[in-house]
Amino acid sequence: MPSLPARLENRLAIVLAATGLLTVAAGALNVLPTMAAGLASLLTLSVAIGWGAALGNRPVALWLGACLLIYAALILGMIALDDPTTAEPVLWGGFPRATALLVYGLWPLGTLPTVLYGLRFKRDILPEERLQSFLQRYSRHRPR
Repeated sequence: MPSLPARLENRLAIVLAATGLLTVAAGALNVLPTMAAGLASLLTLSVAIGWGAALGNRPVALWLGACLLIYAALILGMIALDDPTTAEPVLWGGFPRATALLVYGLWPLGTLPTVLYGLRFKRDILPEERLQSFLQRYSRHRPR
């Protein structure tokens, strides 16, 4: 399986850089919803570049799109639940609501792309023919 075409990879890298700058600017200007969307996009775009040509596979693209939407919803939920004006914060599982959403919702979400990567590794990332090609080219034990 080849990697991403250079043109698409360059476009993804440009979008990733622009999203990163937008996210930093939104954070500096304290525009939290825009920063939240930017963070979710940065995470998903980074994973997309790492997946390479497997993105042409519809289930992989759908899973990454679902991860983006879940990340964005959880980050926006954290912003909505954050209320620093209350004297006694409402606790969920021992944490203030916004922090509980981060700990129990957002933090474990990183396992979704990881599990997807593990499940599809042999098929999309390093199929047998690419593994053999790699070993023939770079192995210490290759014939010379």
